[in-house]
Amino acid sequence: MATLNQPCHNWAFSVPLNDAGRAAVLRSEPDVKVAVVDNRLWLQGRHADESLLQRLSTLADGPVFRVDEQNRLTPIRQTVPTGKLASATWMDVNRFFTPVLPVAAVPHGQFARCTLQLQRSPDVRPAQLLVCDASLFLDWAVTAPEVRLRCLKYAVCRSTSVRVLVMGQPLPPLTGSLFWLAGQVALPLGYAWQPELDVAAMNAVLFSQWEDKPSPGTVAIWIGPESANTESHIEIVPGSAFVTASRSNARQIGKPT
Repeated sequence: MATLNQPCHNWAFSVPLNDAGRAAVLRSEPDVKVAVVDNRLWLQGRHADESLLQRLSTLADGPVFRVDEQNRLTPIRQTVPTGKLASATWMDVNRFFTPVLPVAAVPHGQFARCTLQLQRSPDVRPAQLLVCDASLFLDWAVTAPEVRLRCLKYAVCRSTSVRVLVMGQPLPPLTGSLFWLAGQVALPLGYAWQPELDVAAMNAVLFSQWEDKPSPGTVAIWIGPESANTESHIEIVPGSAFVTASRSNARQIGKPT
């Protein structure tokens, strides 16, 4: 007598057509065919081992049958045929069960816009950039050991006053504004950005208002509201503006008059 523990070379079972979705899991099984007969979906296949027969028994709406050469159906726990596999148009199970991606839902209305802003942060970060008066940096650089200078690079900003942007570690012990680097954006020490975005997304948002993609070494300095009593704003310093610090090129800065 055939049991679930015995291999079954050809098998078949059926489910109600309105509940056919349960059989879609058999798309991954080879050589499975399906046909619709009298509002029922019939499935048949070959070479069912013990594991597959266990799966089929949980899917079938009734017995799982062995199918012999005359297409006679015999429940796997019995030896006497109880019916015959109907003559029908059979198709591959993958054609019958075709996955369909869900339609993307489009939310109604407009997304609420928010603006990136600086906010006090308790996180402790190392200072990586110093903005200070040019005369302070010049006085320090012409007497500093070369080993201290070689680890720094600087850029000169000449606007209402001559300032120097010094980058590297350790920074010179000068009075000025300290910043930490988040990607290519320098933020005031003790501050972070809100709302929370990852560093790459925050950089993309801030640089998006400039047409050119920031070149390597370019830094966007986010000046905080407490710096020089000015409103929060961003200054772009191209990478080409930075030079390696040395006594000789520091002398080229010249003290402002």
